[in-house]
Amino acid sequence: SVRLGSILHIINIARLLPSPTEAVGSLLSGKDVEFSLAMAFVMADHDYLQLKVWLLEKFKGANIGQVAIALMTWIRINYQSASPRADAVKQGGAGGPLVSLENVVTSLQL
Repeated sequence: SVRLGSILHIINIARLLPSPTEAVGSLLSGKDVEFSLAMAFVMADHDYLQLKVWLLEKFKGANIGQVAIALMTWIRINYQSASPRADAVKQGGAGGPLVSLENVVTSLQL
């Protein structure tokens, strides 16, 4: 998937910057909620982020209704392409899903 490849490329660039924590934080807290969610889901699949913790922080730091609607909308749009996280591991990350089933479950458990 071009989207997954792009997200992985951006994550890898951010990790190489002098202040990777700040760079990744900026990407995850941007105004483009769809992009932030995609980043968070992919980072969680590669053990760079704890999705549940990040989502709980998003719910605390903003209008809970707005965040919930954005999350449910994003899942509705992307869930059909979801597959197990193991698929990403088998294919070295680049061929795996943008949305893993595990992350969909984590999101819906909030």
